Amino acid sequence: MKVLLAAAALLLFASPASAADLSQFNALCPTGGNFLLGQGPAGSDNARVLVALCPCLAAEFKDYSQPEIDALAADLRAGSSDAGKAAYPQYAELKSKASSSLLVCMNDGAVVEAMRANGQN
Repeated sequence: MKVLLAAAALLLFASPASAADLSQFNALCPTGGNFLLGQGPAGSDNARVLVALCPCLAAEFKDYSQPEIDALAADLRAGSSDAGKAAYPQYAELKSKASSSLLVCMNDGAVVEAMRANGQN
Protein backbone atom coordinates (compact mmCIF):
# COMPACT_ATOMS: atom_id res chain seq x y z
CA MET A 1 0.00 0.00 0.00
CA LYS A 2 2.84 2.40 0.89
CA VAL A 3 4.47 1.72 -2.50
CA LEU A 4 1.24 2.60 -4.28
CA LEU A 5 0.87 5.82 -2.30
CA ALA A 6 4.48 6.77 -3.02
CA ALA A 7 4.00 6.09 -6.74
CA ALA A 8 0.79 8.13 -6.77
CA ALA A 9 2.55 11.01 -5.01
CA LEU A 10 5.35 10.95 -7.58
CA LEU A 11 2.84 11.10 -10.42
CA LEU A 12 0.98 13.98 -8.83
CA PHE A 13 4.04 16.06 -8.04
CA ALA A 14 6.28 15.17 -10.96
CA SER A 15 6.96 18.16 -13.12
CA PRO A 16 5.86 17.86 -16.73
CA ALA A 17 8.52 17.54 -19.40
CA SER A 18 9.83 20.98 -20.21
CA ALA A 19 8.95 22.44 -23.54
CA ALA A 20 11.61 22.84 -26.19
CA ASP A 21 13.40 26.17 -26.31
CA LEU A 22 12.20 27.91 -29.47
CA SER A 23 14.29 31.07 -28.99
CA GLN A 24 16.88 30.18 -31.65
CA PHE A 25 14.17 29.16 -34.12
CA ASN A 26 12.22 32.36 -33.37
CA ALA A 27 15.34 34.48 -33.93
CA LEU A 28 16.15 32.80 -37.25
CA CYS A 29 12.64 32.50 -38.69
CA PRO A 30 12.27 36.15 -39.77
CA THR A 31 15.41 35.76 -41.91
CA GLY A 32 14.36 32.42 -43.41
CA GLY A 33 11.99 33.68 -46.08
CA ASN A 34 13.74 32.15 -49.06
CA PHE A 35 13.99 28.78 -47.29
CA LEU A 36 10.39 28.79 -46.02
CA LEU A 37 8.63 30.58 -48.89
CA GLY A 38 10.95 30.53 -51.85
CA GLN A 39 11.65 33.68 -53.78
CA GLY A 40 8.49 35.71 -54.15
CA PRO A 41 7.38 37.70 -57.17
CA ALA A 42 9.37 40.80 -58.13
CA GLY A 43 8.70 43.57 -55.64
CA SER A 44 7.35 41.28 -52.96
CA ASP A 45 8.77 41.24 -49.46
CA ASN A 46 8.84 37.89 -47.65
CA ALA A 47 9.35 39.76 -44.36
CA ARG A 48 5.71 40.86 -44.43
CA VAL A 49 4.55 37.26 -44.71
CA LEU A 50 7.01 36.02 -42.09
CA VAL A 51 5.46 38.37 -39.51
CA ALA A 52 2.38 36.14 -39.66
CA LEU A 53 4.06 32.85 -40.56
CA CYS A 54 6.76 32.63 -37.86
CA PRO A 55 4.43 32.84 -34.84
CA CYS A 56 2.18 30.23 -36.45
CA LEU A 57 5.14 27.88 -36.97
CA ALA A 58 6.31 28.41 -33.40
CA ALA A 59 2.85 27.45 -32.18
CA GLU A 60 2.83 24.37 -34.42
CA PHE A 61 6.30 23.36 -33.21
CA LYS A 62 5.53 23.79 -29.48
CA ASP A 63 5.33 20.04 -28.90
CA TYR A 64 8.43 19.18 -30.92
CA SER A 65 11.49 17.86 -29.09
CA GLN A 66 14.56 20.02 -28.56
CA PRO A 67 16.63 18.01 -31.09
CA GLU A 68 13.86 18.54 -33.67
CA ILE A 69 13.76 22.30 -32.98
CA ASP A 70 17.55 22.47 -33.21
CA ALA A 71 17.49 20.68 -36.59
CA LEU A 72 14.81 23.06 -37.89
CA ALA A 73 16.80 26.07 -36.68
CA ALA A 74 19.87 24.68 -38.46
CA ASP A 75 17.81 24.47 -41.66
CA LEU A 76 16.87 28.14 -41.30
CA ARG A 77 20.49 29.06 -40.70
CA ALA A 78 22.09 27.07 -43.52
CA GLY A 79 19.33 25.62 -45.65
CA SER A 80 18.66 21.91 -45.80
CA SER A 81 22.33 20.90 -45.73
CA ASP A 82 23.86 17.44 -45.71
CA ALA A 83 25.52 18.26 -42.37
CA GLY A 84 22.16 19.20 -40.87
CA LYS A 85 20.58 16.01 -42.15
CA ALA A 86 23.43 13.93 -40.74
CA ALA A 87 23.15 15.65 -37.33
CA TYR A 88 19.54 14.51 -36.96
CA PRO A 89 19.16 10.81 -37.88
CA GLN A 90 15.38 10.96 -38.39
CA TYR A 91 15.63 13.98 -40.70
CA ALA A 92 13.28 12.58 -43.36
CA GLU A 93 10.53 12.06 -40.78
CA LEU A 94 11.16 15.50 -39.29
CA LYS A 95 11.00 17.11 -42.72
CA SER A 96 7.63 15.47 -43.34
CA LYS A 97 6.33 16.49 -39.92
CA ALA A 98 7.55 20.09 -40.32
CA SER A 99 6.16 20.28 -43.87
CA SER A 100 2.73 19.36 -42.50
CA SER A 101 3.05 22.14 -39.92
CA LEU A 102 4.11 24.58 -42.64
CA LEU A 103 1.06 23.61 -44.71
CA VAL A 104 -1.22 24.26 -41.72
CA CYS A 105 0.33 27.70 -41.32
CA MET A 106 0.21 28.51 -45.03
CA ASN A 107 -3.56 28.04 -44.76
CA ASP A 108 -3.86 30.18 -41.61
CA GLY A 109 -6.03 33.23 -42.27
CA ALA A 110 -3.40 35.76 -41.16
CA VAL A 111 -0.74 34.16 -43.36
CA VAL A 112 -3.06 33.96 -46.37
CA GLU A 113 -3.96 37.63 -45.94
CA ALA A 114 -0.30 38.63 -45.64
CA MET A 115 0.53 36.69 -48.80
CA ARG A 116 -2.31 38.34 -50.72
CA ALA A 117 -1.23 41.77 -49.51
CA ASN A 118 2.29 40.91 -50.63
CA GLY A 119 1.20 39.89 -54.13
CA GLN A 120 1.61 36.17 -53.48
CA ASN A 121 -1.38 33.92 -54.02
